[in-house]
Amino acid sequence: MRSRSINVFVCGLFCILFGLATPLFCRTMTIEDVLAIERLRYVMMSPDGQHIVYLKSGDLWVSDLSQEPVSSRKIIEDVSDPQWLDNVHILYLKKLSSGVSLCRYSLPKKTSQVLAKSAEAITHVRCSKAKNHIAVLIAHQVWVLDLKTDRFSKINTGTFNISSIDWAPDGERLVVSSGEKGYVLTLKTQHLSSLDVSASMQSPKWSSDGKWIYFLTTDGFKQSWLASSELAALEVKTGVVKRFKETGEQQLSVLYKYDEKSESIYYLVEEGFGYNLHRLSLRTGERFSVTRGSRIWTEFSFSEDLSKVAFILEDAKTPPELYVSSFPELSPQKVSTSNDRLVTLDLGESELISWTNSEGGRIEGQIIKPVGYQQGKRYPMIMWLHGGPASCFSSRFANGTWHYPTQVLAAQGYVIFMPNPRGSTGYGTAFRRALMKRWGEVDYDDVMSGVSYLVNEKKLVDPDRMGVAGWSYGGYLASVVVSKTTQFKAASIGAGFSELMSLYATIDIPDWLEDYFVARPYESPDIFMKHSPIYAMTSVKTPVLIQHGENDARVPFTQAKLLYRALSHKKVPVRLEGFSEEEHVLKKTENKRKSMHSNVEWFNAYL
Repeated sequence: MRSRSINVFVCGLFCILFGLATPLFCRTMTIEDVLAIERLRYVMMSPDGQHIVYLKSGDLWVSDLSQEPVSSRKIIEDVSDPQWLDNVHILYLKKLSSGVSLCRYSLPKKTSQVLAKSAEAITHVRCSKAKNHIAVLIAHQVWVLDLKTDRFSKINTGTFNISSIDWAPDGERLVVSSGEKGYVLTLKTQHLSSLDVSASMQSPKWSSDGKWIYFLTTDGFKQSWLASSELAALEVKTGVVKRFKETGEQQLSVLYKYDEKSESIYYLVEEGFGYNLHRLSLRTGERFSVTRGSRIWTEFSFSEDLSKVAFILEDAKTPPELYVSSFPELSPQKVSTSNDRLVTLDLGESELISWTNSEGGRIEGQIIKPVGYQQGKRYPMIMWLHGGPASCFSSRFANGTWHYPTQVLAAQGYVIFMPNPRGSTGYGTAFRRALMKRWGEVDYDDVMSGVSYLVNEKKLVDPDRMGVAGWSYGGYLASVVVSKTTQFKAASIGAGFSELMSLYATIDIPDWLEDYFVARPYESPDIFMKHSPIYAMTSVKTPVLIQHGENDARVPFTQAKLLYRALSHKKVPVRLEGFSEEEHVLKKTENKRKSMHSNVEWFNAYL
């Protein structure tokens, strides 16, 4: 952080000396910088807290915490699902030309050994507490590897399609889920006994002391796409099930670690613009926030005694890196240096804002100010609308890494506006369900009242130079925006849709539409037509860039063609960019680069 402070001081000094709004010698973010951002995943701390393994660009890295300074090195290329077998051995999966292999890496010997192979995908690798058996799922069936005999055998579960597994502390049983039901699988007899919990059971886990089987369930909301996940627990001794309904108002993301001492679960919650770690007592139901605020805390992994924790931490101005800390009192110490080259970049300042919509509700958003921002000056703005709609913007570093490069645009003088309108996650159940039968209505009101706030109250935005962009549902809402107002001088619609009846016929998840509209098009065609912006395109004047993956099954490419044809007939400036071999989210680096370049050029041309 010292180098960043020196850089900012020097840049500021030159600004003062030469009266410049933008520093002379500060480099701003480029699209190549965006493409080079490293996002570390699958963080796993060894049971003794001495090492951390993680994935970086698909390669397995290990950090030795016993050394000062901490040393990190790449140990294996192109792997997945790493986890510790014990303090010196790491399990991982390796793709082969003919399938997948389960492997074990030895830290002392620096060698790998293939333990088992499968022609089909291996998932849910789980090691017993005694470290003598490994259970996996192959084609939704349980297979167990005996590390003493090297025998790898399929467990007979009949016609059940198993979706998750976890070991009992005794190493003789597994708790498994199939559909929405949970079972205990006894390995010796290969018998499945049903767990009567009177609730759906997803991803059950057995507590390390054997007292609890805890799991995720839903609140029973009929429209499953809008149901809320709740944490629940079966007390093994009594058979009593506890449901912690208050967790349904939180946006549960990941269940992490069980604490034997307090009989508590640590889990991750999405809260507005932040991700935070919480603790829930299975005995009393008491909740506690370990972290708070609008930073992104993810990928938590704990030592066996819970005295140490590793995690990824980032925010709007801090690139993601691996950290380690004592626990439960946190004092983060940075371990990795994967994104250090980005620390000295001159970035647009981020600010969380809130405003009131037309119904008196409070809505949150984030703005990124232009690099070299001057108070009192008005700037062109790009409003970026998130997908989902059950999703939300969070305070990630350099948001928009494969379509709308926010910090690149901020460096070119734009205000970036990222609202979380009704329908977003992280604000409670009622907020998320507010879009039922109201697509393009209440969320339109929320985002446009935010625009009014930025123009008329903050006096930050030039109302004559505004653009709008969105991908997926964000592309739909951007279509709604340009069909309802001519305030925006340019739009970019990525993987969007504008005609809901044809979308229902071609989308891979038609029940998603059914749940939000509580109807099917052939039963209630009027509501689907009413919420299809394609039928309001006669008034559109905004130039539109359309981007879409040609192999998109989630929102088929025909939706892009339909919008392109409608705008072309109206003589509206429009360009269609189809990405061959791409699906709903762009994967190839060259296509990400092209998408970002096109968006920057499009908005520069019209704003």
